[in-house]
Amino acid sequence: MTSTAEETTITSFDDHDVVEQQHYAYAMELATLSVVPMTLQTAFELGVFEILSKAGNGAKLSSTEIAANITTTNPEASLMIDRMLRLLASHAVVGCSLASDEDGNVKRLYNLTSVSKCYVRNEDGVSLGPLLTLLQDKVLLHTWFAFFYSHMC
Repeated sequence: MTSTAEETTITSFDDHDVVEQQHYAYAMELATLSVVPMTLQTAFELGVFEILSKAGNGAKLSSTEIAANITTTNPEASLMIDRMLRLLASHAVVGCSLASDEDGNVKRLYNLTSVSKCYVRNEDGVSLGPLLTLLQDKVLLHTWFAFFYSHMC
């Protein structure tokens, strides 16, 4: 049987390990920060938020139902939309729930949240979509590549 001091040391090591893992996860999040806004921009450009809004208040749609409302020739569109929406759901941009279809297959259903509603035009035709588009524009993003040189040279 181990002593209390040994248990405390092991617990401290475990706590330290957990903190290190949290720091590593946060560092990874910082390294991939551009992924979320670019995915958000793509969903906006595809009209995903408008499609969810037009489905009705509180509506939940599968990626297949969303893809059916988008003009595309990509046979994998539903799968790609599902991947995008899973990422956005992990950041609470859209809601996600699971449901079984008539064959017992589980599928994800997506819905608008308070965040994604900001990208749907309101009664005055206004949304944050144009701002998102401006901030994700190639010309504006390209200026950030000169950031290092403008500060260090």
